[in-house]
Amino acid sequence: FNNDHPADYHRPSLSVSDIVALKQNGVVSCHYVDSFGFQEIPAFLKPENYLKNTEMAVEDDYDMIDGIIDNGKNPTVA
Repeated sequence: FNNDHPADYHRPSLSVSDIVALKQNGVVSCHYVDSFGFQEIPAFLKPENYLKNTEMAVEDDYDMIDGIIDNGKNPTVA
């Protein structure tokens, strides 16, 4: 299976479920390999909020994942 490569070919063959990243004119696009061809995945390399995991670990108000650690006493209602 896929063993008849040119002599100078040193890459593994593509298989279903592989992800291929292409850089064309400075723009990177990612594509999923399925049994029919390639399907672009626009958000595959989307930047992630790097503070999210930290905030989820220490924030006392879980519905406020906003990039700000704002633990503290909530004001009391008199």
